[in-house]
Amino acid sequence: SLLETVAEYEAKRASAHPATTIQGDTSTGEENEITKFQMAGKLFMYSGEQQQFVERGYGILKINESHDPSDWDRLQARLIMRLDKSFRVILNTPIFPKMTVERVTDRSVRFGAQDESQLRIFIIKSSSSDCNNLCKELQSRIQIIERQQVSTPSNINTSTNSSNTSVSSDVGALDDSSPKRNSPNGQRKRSHSKSDSDTSEKTNDLSKKSK
Repeated sequence: SLLETVAEYEAKRASAHPATTIQGDTSTGEENEITKFQMAGKLFMYSGEQQQFVERGYGILKINESHDPSDWDRLQARLIMRLDKSFRVILNTPIFPKMTVERVTDRSVRFGAQDESQLRIFIIKSSSSDCNNLCKELQSRIQIIERQQVSTPSNINTSTNSSNTSVSSDVGALDDSSPKRNSPNGQRKRSHSKSDSDTSEKTNDLSKKSK
């Protein structure tokens, strides 16, 4: 019957292609992370020796997020990219403050990344929509991480404000002192004018008396 034929075929196929089991550590290091964004593209890295961008390969670029167990509100994010089919890592960099992200063309994005403890320049080429979304996703996380990295912002603002206040108070003191310095001069001018009139009156009186 048809069922017996199918069962016989599957048995022969299983004996000819036995199931293989993968031994060893199969962890990827992404088990405790959440993939928030991913896109397919071709990655290039700028080589200082060759003075040009060198292709690293085609694969899936991902933005993974994790949280510090001691501070759950503190965001940690990284870019990771693996080669297609072989899954070899060709990019693994944290998203860090002041990380440069630039839309070079409609289908390419240039960004700075840490590679083997060095800061390097990369370009990824993909579709226009993926490049647009990558820029938005990266820039939003860079801003969050930059706010997290600012230590004691209140102290910085306070010191800045206090310095500004001291400067403004000094300027205010100068402005307040200027009219005070001018007012005696004004009074002196008025007093001189009065003394002149008095002297003129006295002169007139003397002239009258002499007549």
